[in-house]
Amino acid sequence: MIVDPTHHVHMFRSAPEHLFRGARLNGDYESEYSGSGETPTSIDPIVATLFAPYQRSKGKAFVLILEKGQFRERLGGPSLRKYSGIELAVNLALPPMEVQKLATKTLPIEISLAILKDMGFPLIEKLFGITQLQDALGDEKRLIPQQIEEYSRRALEVKL
Repeated sequence: MIVDPTHHVHMFRSAPEHLFRGARLNGDYESEYSGSGETPTSIDPIVATLFAPYQRSKGKAFVLILEKGQFRERLGGPSLRKYSGIELAVNLALPPMEVQKLATKTLPIEISLAILKDMGFPLIEKLFGITQLQDALGDEKRLIPQQIEEYSRRALEVKL
């Protein structure tokens, strides 16, 4: 899949107002975080939902839904990493455990998969290894802003 970089920048600067991150909860990791202090997120819930099954192979996985407005001063802009175009990535200048605390919603992966499937985007439910994740990221379609808003609306309405 080739992602138009101008589409990525436009999506970052415009609505929708949410960012998404596929992750395990902080207490589920084998070792304490020792990364760069930045946390990658995506403007597309498909990407976060693909990262969650990758994490799911190691434990319970979730999609974090974050309000972009609360991170405006901490937005690192579109990621310049190798896969930023594929991931539609936005880095936040906060470690993952802080980002998790600020999530508007922590959605179990099963619910995110069901919402996307209902919207016409069935995804693989479990990924083993970085190569499978990269392949899936390259193969899957991306949502347009109206679809992202629809996903967000549905996800935020879920009673947990």
